[in-house]
Amino acid sequence: MKDWLTISQHYRKSHTTATEMGQVSGPGADFASKAQATAANESAESYLSYLQRNADYCDQQAQLFQNALDDYLGIEHRNIVEINKSGPQAGI
Repeated sequence: MKDWLTISQHYRKSHTTATEMGQVSGPGADFASKAQATAANESAESYLSYLQRNADYCDQQAQLFQNALDDYLGIEHRNIVEINKSGPQAGI
């Protein structure tokens, strides 16, 4: 579970640092500059979406591991998303 959360945190950090990628403006007002800027921004949006999906997937996998552990220990399920809101080391 901890490994999945670590991977999720890396994806989220990458997402945060890559947000400026999608703010490209062409160097000129010509068609080619605008088209290149549009293509770059669309690629950045796809990349950011990819990072978000993978971070969410890792959180889901961590939740499944937590649920299995809780079932094994006979305790109420804990929510990984709520644990993550408390900070990276909370609940671990």
